[in-house]
Amino acid sequence: MEEEEIISELNKKVEEADNDAKSLSADNSIIGRVTRYETVRVGERNYIGIDIGFEDYMRSNIKMDEYLGIRTIVHPALIIGRVISISRSDMLATLRIREISSYPKDPATIMTDTFIEIEPIAEKDLVKGVIRPAVSPIDPQSPVIRPKSEILEEILGIPKEGITIGRIYSGGEVLEDTEVKLDEEILRHHVLIIGTTGSGKTTLLKTITSSNVKVFVFDRQGDFVRHAINKIDEFVVIMPVTKRMIENVPSKFLPLQYGEKFAERYGCEFPTEYDIKQNEILMECKGKVVHLIPYSIRFGEVFPTLYKIAPYMSETATLEWDAIFQVFSSMLENTLEEKLKDYVSDVREIISKVMENIEPENLIFKELKIEHDFEIKGTKTTDVIKISNNLLTVYVNKIFTKALEELKLFPQTKNSIMRVIKAFAESGIFNVGKTFHFSEDFFKYNKIIVDLTWILDYSASVQAMATIAYKLLSDFYNWKDKLYKEGKVSELTLLIMDEAHEYFPQTTKVEASKEIVEGLINRLMRLGRVRNIGVILATHVSDDLNELIIQLTNTKIIMRNDISILKKLGFEDYADILQIAPVGVAVIRSTKFSDVLIRTLSDS
Repeated sequence: MEEEEIISELNKKVEEADNDAKSLSADNSIIGRVTRYETVRVGERNYIGIDIGFEDYMRSNIKMDEYLGIRTIVHPALIIGRVISISRSDMLATLRIREISSYPKDPATIMTDTFIEIEPIAEKDLVKGVIRPAVSPIDPQSPVIRPKSEILEEILGIPKEGITIGRIYSGGEVLEDTEVKLDEEILRHHVLIIGTTGSGKTTLLKTITSSNVKVFVFDRQGDFVRHAINKIDEFVVIMPVTKRMIENVPSKFLPLQYGEKFAERYGCEFPTEYDIKQNEILMECKGKVVHLIPYSIRFGEVFPTLYKIAPYMSETATLEWDAIFQVFSSMLENTLEEKLKDYVSDVREIISKVMENIEPENLIFKELKIEHDFEIKGTKTTDVIKISNNLLTVYVNKIFTKALEELKLFPQTKNSIMRVIKAFAESGIFNVGKTFHFSEDFFKYNKIIVDLTWILDYSASVQAMATIAYKLLSDFYNWKDKLYKEGKVSELTLLIMDEAHEYFPQTTKVEASKEIVEGLINRLMRLGRVRNIGVILATHVSDDLNELIIQLTNTKIIMRNDISILKKLGFEDYADILQIAPVGVAVIRSTKFSDVLIRTLSDS
């Protein structure tokens, strides 16, 4: 082609670009053009310079962190970028002239162009209709616009369906006609929310909780229970309780007492005897139906594999537990058979009763008492048992101590085991009177909240809280796994946990079992994906969170945070805004879409 033909063709392309840009613009206008005064580079860490004439500057009111669009000229594409710098100069500065008198007022000299830099994020090929990272060459003089909201959402890759968690936050303002959604694919590949206290993490989790998806929520402070009472018509509350809660409460007042305590805390109607059903207490809270399940763990049920729900047991203690249980149970069985063979016809029944009723305190200081119809008169006593009429007393702690001695454990391993068992005994979370069995039938409900406030109120033990969580999480995973292996399709269920570092600690920083902590993480997050489990975790202490969580969450939502944390997470480019971000402002980074600044929905 001749030069004149090329110029004519370029003129057409420039005109097409301008017309196209206006049609893609939110206000049908062009606010600037890619600079002609420096080379425009597209590549890693290269920013695009934009010149904005003074009249356009007056009209546009451009801001930092605003999303703008560049419509390229030669090869049509719309590139979305974020404003990362704004430069304004007086005319004297441009001309390199220094005024002799001090600070005269001369408005005419500020009628200069504004120079901004844009970081390219993503683009749409306007010929092929393909959305991709920003890879196209950017022509000088390309028109720059504020894109329409639907175009911005499309090019940033925001899903059209899913849970709405917020709106795009551009230039310090919420774009009210936008919606930022997380679809099932994103949720199934897990989400991690990190932000300082008061940054809006819990509000975001509440938004997800009250959406139209099944959730299994662990609630440390009662926030989610209160939210559900205000927002959800019917839900299940698992209420882990402790023995301290019912000290001096006669058994005949249970389980009604649990319902009364719940009603008093959350402003519900007080239940009556008629509200006590087979496996629940039916509650009414502000017109909402609550299926309340007072819950405790049966120690005999978990005793053989106690380490699997005890993340704060040391690694060595975890490795030794199978041997400890085998030696102890064998000693117990042999001892009872030897001591009781002359007094009962079926020793096996007694052994089963002992194992069913055993508690942590029996292993260290408290005797275990079992009622039975013994064929004996008077009292028989040995070093480990006592039989009096129809009561059998077993000094289980003596047998347990002998088992530990026989295994010749290292002192630190033995101390770790005894420390965990003592903590369990003090927490009182096992074998609490008149609690209900949590059946997998309850998983049919869309909303299940585990109210851990009672554990923290009456035991103040993170270990007790984590143990309850690990037991319920294991039951939850086993239910999903059963459905998967039976070939049954289950709905996506979101597992939601705030302060996740307390459940899944960094095992190099605290005494905790790497095998147990990371084993549960792997089941829930690696294997959970195909079993329709989505995990949403939040924390303000990312350094204390197990590193495997960081690896397995494909979507990160970063809220207000310190620069050191932002650098570790790879969000230092957003430090200027995230260090001082208002409540609810965050950056989402996902494998499915580009980095997006958002403002989460308020809890209203």
